[in-house]
Amino acid sequence: MRTRTTTAAIALLLATLTGCSSSEQPKTQDEIAARCAPALKARPEGDTSKPKECEGLTTDNYDLLVVSSAVDELGWIDDNGNVDMDKLLQDTKQ
Repeated sequence: MRTRTTTAAIALLLATLTGCSSSEQPKTQDEIAARCAPALKARPEGDTSKPKECEGLTTDNYDLLVVSSAVDELGWIDDNGNVDMDKLLQDTKQ
């Protein structure tokens, strides 16, 4: 009887620990980037601090997301996600 109780307690403890260790912490660069991109767009204008959702991204990946976010805000991205060269060149001529 004591063995069953101990085994059940250990199983419950392991299940709890396993659940805590996987508590929605993104592990891949893609998962972190998916959380980072909306956080970058939600920053107040002029705020250049790195959102906590972006922690764990490599410097290169973070820099790419920042540039991508800025280009998107300028309206240089078309509906297909490509750079609209006409808008880009039009904005630089003004």
